[in-house]
Amino acid sequence: MNDILTLEQTVPVMSVQHRLALGLSCIDALAQSPAHGGLRVELESIGPYPLPYTLERHRADRHAARYAGQIKRVMAHALAEGVDTHWVLRVFGGALDGKPAYRPESDARRYVPRRLAIELSMDGPLPAATPLNIRTPWLWPAAAYPLPGTVSAVRGRVLRGASLASGLAVPWARVIATVPAEQADFTLASRVGHAHADAQGEYVLALDARAVSGAALSNPVRVRLWAFAPVAAVPADPLDPLAALPIEACGTASINDVLRGTAVPAAYTASVSTTAQLRLGEVLSGNGAALLFT
Repeated sequence: MNDILTLEQTVPVMSVQHRLALGLSCIDALAQSPAHGGLRVELESIGPYPLPYTLERHRADRHAARYAGQIKRVMAHALAEGVDTHWVLRVFGGALDGKPAYRPESDARRYVPRRLAIELSMDGPLPAATPLNIRTPWLWPAAAYPLPGTVSAVRGRVLRGASLASGLAVPWARVIATVPAEQADFTLASRVGHAHADAQGEYVLALDARAVSGAALSNPVRVRLWAFAPVAAVPADPLDPLAALPIEACGTASINDVLRGTAVPAAYTASVSTTAQLRLGEVLSGNGAALLFT
């Protein structure tokens, strides 16, 4: 007698399917292709309720959360209470292990971390079964990003203090390159590059094709570099290295300027600028790439 149970001998009892609550498809902002490396996406909270949860990793760039278990219970409770149900998520480089939270020593520094507030598209009390609940945040180069050999770029730091020699790092600043370099009004200039500074104030900005025009090709290229940050320094939390990272409200869109990381965070009301000159196909660094808040 054969006691081995086979599929043919079974009777279907029920089918279990989990609804997708939220999916993230992370984009390399410079390459405009799926992000690479050891990426992690962690849920920080839903509305006012803390909820540490690591999203499932399907490949380096794709992460998802199902509408089940604790997420389902917290969402249902928030809806019943009539409170906000936005998700705060952290996207960062880290070891693919079971240990939660961001650890600087595990970050390969390929991409600068981001902290996003995302509103789900809902169908009544449930996340809508729609592609709108798949979001595409862009991740910007960090200090160890492998720049292509032909790129025209700036590697610099954003500092706050009396001088470059004594200045302290401005973590998580935003840097934007504009042309013409002589235009000192940011609202009237044309953007030709974006960058996110990391916890050490270091940034990597690659110029795009709009830095020069075909009819007026010049080498070197002159641009104006702008840095944006909060008016006052945000104290660092030794227990949570990402606590000062700004929460960016992304709304319900699958892609917008906030998700792209090209929108300056609302709290970043201080700015400083300087002009820089760099040769095409080369990387400018050193004091010429430093931005100082005084």
